[in-house]
Amino acid sequence: MRWRQARDAAALAAAALAAAIRVRRGGRLGLPRRTDDVTAAVLERLLAQAAPGLRVTAVDLGSRDSGTTDRMRIGVGYADAETARAFPSTFFVKLAPRHAGTRVFVAMMALGARETRFYRDLRPRLDVDAPRAYAAIADQSNGDFVLVLEDLVAAGCRFGSAAEQCTRETAEAVIDGFGRLHARFWDHRDLDGALAWMPSPTRHRRLGIELAVSRLGIAAALRRPDDVVPPEARAVAPVVLERRDALERAWSTPPLTVVHGDAHLGNAFFRDGHAGFFDWQVVQQAQGMRDVSYFLCNSVPVALRREHEDVLIRRYLAVLASQGVPAPSFDAVWEQHRLHAAYAWIAAMVTAGARTMQPDAVSRAGVARATAAMHDLGSLERLARLPG
Repeated sequence: MRWRQARDAAALAAAALAAAIRVRRGGRLGLPRRTDDVTAAVLERLLAQAAPGLRVTAVDLGSRDSGTTDRMRIGVGYADAETARAFPSTFFVKLAPRHAGTRVFVAMMALGARETRFYRDLRPRLDVDAPRAYAAIADQSNGDFVLVLEDLVAAGCRFGSAAEQCTRETAEAVIDGFGRLHARFWDHRDLDGALAWMPSPTRHRRLGIELAVSRLGIAAALRRPDDVVPPEARAVAPVVLERRDALERAWSTPPLTVVHGDAHLGNAFFRDGHAGFFDWQVVQQAQGMRDVSYFLCNSVPVALRREHEDVLIRRYLAVLASQGVPAPSFDAVWEQHRLHAAYAWIAAMVTAGARTMQPDAVSRAGVARATAAMHDLGSLERLARLPG
């Protein structure tokens, strides 16, 4: 185990160094690098493709936040009343993160480039609610990016939270959203054509780095105290780590579709009774159950999942069928669910290991829920029977 961790650390260090060198360069597109750089003139230039001739006279920088992106709401003033009536008075803006280490990580994993491409090329083709993009630009030379998005707060949307107690009604709305999202490109020819830019199980340039990040993240989580990562979660680690390659092969079995990839409740919003999703940095091609299981095992309280997960999965299949998808059998997706519970567990452990991604209370709940799901579903026994 130690030699693998040393190898992973060396591979990550090399990839991070290459990303750090790239990040330090001046970008070719001259995108804003800090929230303070978003002036009226800059916003006018960013919006030029969506609204040629638009004149912005003022930008009011509002509330700001930082994580894997720098984020802020802005108010906008326009030169004429007609534009002011036709165009939003507020936007939500996302930029590459200002924190140097996070900026390097985001560039290394191409998270900003992937999300901008989602909004530019894929969002218009999906039957799922996601923020409208007025500008989505990535600079491949240095990893800078900018998104000017619909302000969901101004639109009156309700937001999910990783800390809230998910109800059955909320879970049903999210499951319906997954069904609509996945149906559009279920086993679609464009997965190997126009959408081949997305990572897939057989075409993923950064899979080795992702696997290294997850192994090192799990190792960090195992060093945390028992009140965050309890003994029952620690007992899962050797099996998951040993069988990870077999898991990747099982997860790659067709049919595949477009999935969100980070489908916890904190990345959902609700408008007119329907669930939508934001933060599309890890959009990818995968089995649809990746999103469904991740949500059920990480965001739904254990008692609620135990009582309703079979009904919710049947609901998901019904939504697929209503969209014209030749949905697989319940037994087939239930077997996928047992294996994707391991994906939810890995994500929860990496989050706990990172420390800064979520408060300890959220990390503790995610690890506990995902570990309980692994045991409830017999996932360890299923893992042990995987070939290879």
